[in-house]
Amino acid sequence: MVCLYFGEDYGLTYKRSSDFFDGKEYKKIDLLKDGLGFLFDEISSFSLFDEKKNVIVFNCDFFSKKSVLTDEKKEVFLSLISDYPEENSLIFVIDGKISKSSFYNELKKAGVLF
Repeated sequence: MVCLYFGEDYGLTYKRSSDFFDGKEYKKIDLLKDGLGFLFDEISSFSLFDEKKNVIVFNCDFFSKKSVLTDEKKEVFLSLISDYPEENSLIFVIDGKISKSSFYNELKKAGVLF
């Protein structure tokens, strides 16, 4: 499952997103620190010890601003999250509002967003 949490109050948005896992283990990825390549590696790998893989991603500026992703990175991103296993959870935490950019529309067309 892929979810987006967004809001003007980042503290509340963070709390709501982390409450989603209800005490279960999850991996935190900060895109400013870890980078997009690390996210791609993480969501394309399998969990060795757990049936379910939970990932929460912060600082996803490409959802709230004009997309800074190259066309190649957009294609890889769309491919990875549209094929993301339903039993796993991938949560994106966005500070502010989501931009209704062409990238957002591409995600919606791919069936990632509802």
